[in-house]
Amino acid sequence: MIGRLQVIFQGRVQGVGFRQTCVYISQNFEITGYVKNCPDGSVELVAEAKRVDLEKFLKKILNSHLSKSIVSFHPTWSIADGTFNSFRITY
Repeated sequence: MIGRLQVIFQGRVQGVGFRQTCVYISQNFEITGYVKNCPDGSVELVAEAKRVDLEKFLKKILNSHLSKSIVSFHPTWSIADGTFNSFRITY
């Protein structure tokens, strides 16, 4: 089953290559969606894929060098709607 993962990452997550690293990690999976900076200083990630791939993707992000920048993260799971063609940075 294809699911959707939305995560809000908080901490020092802007200006540290967070979005670029997420795109790089996504290349190891068949994931679509986006990652973007939010006005409040957080980063929002929305991804669609098989649930198992989304879980592995999130784990890779949390175990990467980005972990030192993340103070908290808030994942929300739902059903995918097929909106995306690729995984990319959006503004």
